[in-house]
Amino acid sequence: MRRFGFTLLALGAGLYFFCSTRLAAAEPVPPGLSIEQSVRYPAGQYQIGEYVGAMFGGVGLLLMLFPQGR
Repeated sequence: MRRFGFTLLALGAGLYFFCSTRLAAAEPVPPGLSIEQSVRYPAGQYQIGEYVGAMFGGVGLLLMLFPQGR
């Protein structure tokens, strides 16, 4: 589980940094849109990619720290 956790952490960090650099160059999403509507814009997709990358990294960190559960 520790190796899988490290893989998830690396994948999450890579996805987060990839999306954050692309988000900086993308045109911002117009204000007042729901999440479903903002996905139609590239910046909205990169924002969701950042959240998914952070989630993968967090789960990977937990699996690295606690590989056998409690």
